[in-house]
Amino acid sequence: ILIMREAKEVLEKSKERVIFHYTSMEALKGILRENELCFWGTRYDSMNDPTEYIYAKESLMPKLCKYFDEEEITGTEIYPYVVSFSEAEDDFIMLRMYKAEVALVIDYNVTKNWVEKHLNLENKEESYYFGKCKYPETDNILFRDFEQLIKWNKERGDMSKDETTYLELTTFIKRKEFKNENEVRLFTCDYNLPTSIYNEQNPAEPIMKSKERAKDIHIKSVRNKDFVLYKEFHLPKDALKGIIINCAEGDLFDKVKRHIQAWLYQLKYETDSIHIRHTKTGNLIINF
Repeated sequence: ILIMREAKEVLEKSKERVIFHYTSMEALKGILRENELCFWGTRYDSMNDPTEYIYAKESLMPKLCKYFDEEEITGTEIYPYVVSFSEAEDDFIMLRMYKAEVALVIDYNVTKNWVEKHLNLENKEESYYFGKCKYPETDNILFRDFEQLIKWNKERGDMSKDETTYLELTTFIKRKEFKNENEVRLFTCDYNLPTSIYNEQNPAEPIMKSKERAKDIHIKSVRNKDFVLYKEFHLPKDALKGIIINCAEGDLFDKVKRHIQAWLYQLKYETDSIHIRHTKTGNLIINF
């Protein structure tokens, strides 16, 4: 019985787990590169949800103040850059919401292993987080979810207990209205930390000053007369398992599939292991 149980556990662990990245054909051009997959992680204040990160931080303030002084929390800011995936496969709502022309099928475990190899706990500017978002229905569930995130972060090897780490974990918490996205996030953060300077006339009185510590920022486009900031996330090529084209079966799909396959072959991808298919949930009207 013990042997059978162990064999079952090994089988379960070996099962391929995939997530999906809904995007445009134009973005696909930037993601597929010869030596890697390059995803663009958008800064939180340029995302579709205007309350991104802010909602969780403000809601969790009573809980955060149990761990830290309120001045430490309010004086520390983080700036998450997020790549969004979903557990929802070939989902019509996701295709419509993001006006997606393709959905990339991504290996969850390959991505998770990449994150674990690139954890740098001594330098928070290069720390990465990867996991499922939580969509709490009530404040009690919100606090419970946050405690679970703290426990999870310790289990993955991050033993730090500073306010920056706790604020980073709030990035996994989203409004319940977005729960249908079934989001899995990959993100890193820029941040500022309060530093003390001293008044020359009265050196005994420190003045707290903060400044954002930006690193490796790119500009993706201009929206509403403002820049959209992003960071690049470079994942291994073998994370790509398939591409779903938002197109009905027929001549158009066959042509687009041939073109993508030729492109992948030129970029030296293992084309036999990348399954390309059309959407099964109903295509949108799009122009290739």
